[in-house]
Amino acid sequence: MQTFLNILPLLACPLMMLLCMGGLFRGKKDCHPKGDQNNLSAKVDLLVKQNQELQRELIELKNHKNAG
Repeated sequence: MQTFLNILPLLACPLMMLLCMGGLFRGKKDCHPKGDQNNLSAKVDLLVKQNQELQRELIELKNHKNAG
């Protein structure tokens, strides 16, 4: 019995982790609702456009530097 009581604190952390993880997996499955995905898609589209604009400006700056 004394050995079990000595080991019990060592087992508390992994057992609590298993209980908490089990609760997470039984929870709400849809972490990202459809609205969030549409919003994310819009943000990605905006970033792609901004990236293209910055690339165009960079090319213009390089051409201007080489011309001058």
